Amino acid sequence: LALGTSIAIMDSGRIVQSGAPREIYERPGTEFVARFFGANVVRGKSAGTTIMTPFGALEIPSPTRIGAATIAFMPDAVQIESATDGALNVRSVTYLGAYREIGLANDQCAFIAVQRSPLPPPPVNSRVNIRIEASAVHIFPD
Repeated sequence: LALGTSIAIMDSGRIVQSGAPREIYERPGTEFVARFFGANVVRGKSAGTTIMTPFGALEIPSPTRIGAATIAFMPDAVQIESATDGALNVRSVTYLGAYREIGLANDQCAFIAVQRSPLPPPPVNSRVNIRIEASAVHIFPD
């Protein structure tokens, strides 16, 4: 992303999004572009300003089409909260120097979170809930 002021993302020989690297990273236009930049992608159902996901409801700032939707969010947008009745199980914690990669899952989804906090990570096999800022959630209607 540091190599140029403008980039183009191609899928099957076609440009699907172009622009400044930061703009594309923060606002991917398609599920393919979100995945290309390492976003977590899960299926959900939109109900106006709420998206029901396998890990709970996400509030979003503006209404979307009601129905099935794919949501994407970057691993560093996830805030982890310990909860004995949490919707997700901590599957792994990997120390990577300045941050930790935390594998989270339940019966319906699996994804990673990045923790840069100096606080200790949640223990493997513990239950957690997550929060994601609405501005970090990208919605792609199915």
